[in-house]
Amino acid sequence: MKNKEIYKEKNRKGQGGVEYVVLFTFTVAFFLIVVYVANEQLNIINKQQKLEQTKLAAKEIADAATQVYQQGAGAKKIVNVVFPEGVSGDGIIINNSIHVIFEGTDIVYPLNFPISGSIPTSPGSHDISFVSYGSSVSIGVAEFSVSPSSISFSTCSNSSEQILTQTLTVENNLNTTNQINTSVAWSNLGSTLTLSESSFTLNVSETKNVTVNLNISPNTVGQFNGNIEFLSSGYSFIVPVYLNSQACGGVSSNVSYILVETYNDSAYTFPTSSYSMSFLVNITTTGWLPNSNITLDLKNQGGTSMPGYPKLVQTDGSGVYSETWVPTDYSNYTVIANYSIYNANYSFTVEPC
Repeated sequence: MKNKEIYKEKNRKGQGGVEYVVLFTFTVAFFLIVVYVANEQLNIINKQQKLEQTKLAAKEIADAATQVYQQGAGAKKIVNVVFPEGVSGDGIIINNSIHVIFEGTDIVYPLNFPISGSIPTSPGSHDISFVSYGSSVSIGVAEFSVSPSSISFSTCSNSSEQILTQTLTVENNLNTTNQINTSVAWSNLGSTLTLSESSFTLNVSETKNVTVNLNISPNTVGQFNGNIEFLSSGYSFIVPVYLNSQACGGVSSNVSYILVETYNDSAYTFPTSSYSMSFLVNITTTGWLPNSNITLDLKNQGGTSMPGYPKLVQTDGSGVYSETWVPTDYSNYTVIANYSIYNANYSFTVEPC
């Protein structure tokens, strides 16, 4: 009887030990599950925070590009942007949109103006340069700098070729050598834009002077533009180039109109577009350069120049030329005034009254 009681007591103790082990195991398992879930939630929160940080950095880039674009050509800005862990590769600029990759998610910020360059998006802090060229913006780490940021030429066109020059200074901003290449775009086929250096290497902190040559063909009048692009492996800088070539005399040639005044009386008091042959035609053209030479032609309806035409005439100090012509036949006539690339014309009729 006593042995049975001892057995029962031991059995109760053993059962209690098993229950304790089972309870402890469930407690540890539950704790591990709670820790796992909490850790997963923290990871999700942390990832979401980093994603928002990446979006904010991309937005800062887009906002800075918009600001310099709105300020106009020559505007510059450097913005410090911090990317969190999880971004990968270089940011991509496609179809005027900024693309940043965060853990496989493509974050896109579209802009409504042309942008070029590249965006370093490795984790950490980056100084990113923004330069406006008027109609576009360059984005990227400023691997080099160019001064001045734009070039303007102004000249008085004449009958011989002109060669105008200016100097650009390029400075290496990297702590290593930097290979620089160039490309040129120019809008006027009658003149050429060239550089003294099309490709060169800069050592650390080295500068290079590049001569810009603009060859202007004879009698080139007007306003033209183009650009010079400097490129390295991860950065580009565009220098706008402008040319204002005026006709010699100091004022741009912008023809306003030709005025042909015809009258049906000798006192010139009754204007008319039809008159008898005994009357005169006053030809007046305005809007030319003061004291400049223009070509004046007078043709009949068959396209034949009238006797004495075409001829070279000179405007007065106000850019006006006027003369009187006596018609010799009934016809439709056209007066043509011409200077370089500018011309104006006016047609009238001589018929019996």
